[in-house]
Amino acid sequence: MNFTGTNFAGTVDFRVSAFKANADFYQIKAAHSMVLENAVFEGPVDFASAKIEGNFEANGAAFRNKEQGANFNGMKVGNTAFFKNAVFEGTAHFDFANIACGFVASTAHFYNPESAASFSGFKAGQIALFQHAVFEGPVDFSDADFATITLWSVSWPSVATQIEMRGMTYKYIRAAVKEPESHEALLWLANQSSYARDVYSNLESFFFRQGYPADADKAFIAGKRREREQWEPTAKESIWEYLRSGRWCWWLGSMALDLLVGYGRHPWQAAIPCAALVALGLVLFSPEKMELQKPEDTGRVYSRFWYSLGLFLPVVDLQADKVWKPKAD
Repeated sequence: MNFTGTNFAGTVDFRVSAFKANADFYQIKAAHSMVLENAVFEGPVDFASAKIEGNFEANGAAFRNKEQGANFNGMKVGNTAFFKNAVFEGTAHFDFANIACGFVASTAHFYNPESAASFSGFKAGQIALFQHAVFEGPVDFSDADFATITLWSVSWPSVATQIEMRGMTYKYIRAAVKEPESHEALLWLANQSSYARDVYSNLESFFFRQGYPADADKAFIAGKRREREQWEPTAKESIWEYLRSGRWCWWLGSMALDLLVGYGRHPWQAAIPCAALVALGLVLFSPEKMELQKPEDTGRVYSRFWYSLGLFLPVVDLQADKVWKPKAD
């Protein structure tokens, strides 16, 4: 079936149709809507650069070709594209497709673990719904632009880094019904995706705009920890090669910032090792181990806490070390 370049003046209706071989709709134009509900495509499907003025309705459609799959690259839809309950057994390419209103892929199934569902450069003007969608293989949202995207109860590929989100932008994103659970799910999704700094910075900005500064800090820290992973030794290099590379210096510095101040977002963490050092002084400088430095100070009361704290503080001088000292033995 070859409709390449065909201009349809009205609605195109192929619902419940069965296409046994190639279905070529490359660069078609439809003045109204295109209906493919419950249609079955056994061969490859090509809707690249198609222009549909109304809705594109493919709810329940089955794209069964595993070798070439379905191609919707550069497709433009003037209203909403519906793929609810649609089944893709091969690749599904929506790269640079432009949907003016909504993109509905709720409970859509992308079954092939070897084939990608690609939405690179994709744009949805109002909302994109992926609730309960199933992705068995790689997913690519790189450089996609969403006003609102809903990802709750999505089944993601089990292999880490098969999710690509670099360059993906959005005004609102949700991965669970309730906001706190959604934030946790979004951080998990970022950690499962291929590393890119903007994935975490975008999440941080979103959480902050929504009024969750603590979650924004979590996103920032998670991004810095993923960055630190880039400086770890690879499986192919020996420990000596790793040491010569100098990456261990960056890794060590990053780890220190994480443990001491949470990369600047948790400065109170620095108080923990400080308190541990002062507590160590309480043990080392017990009263039976101390003596006065000058006989004229006889009668002064000794406090192991103030002595330990006075030794530790770098600027404040509590004078305790001027009065007391450890015994010579």
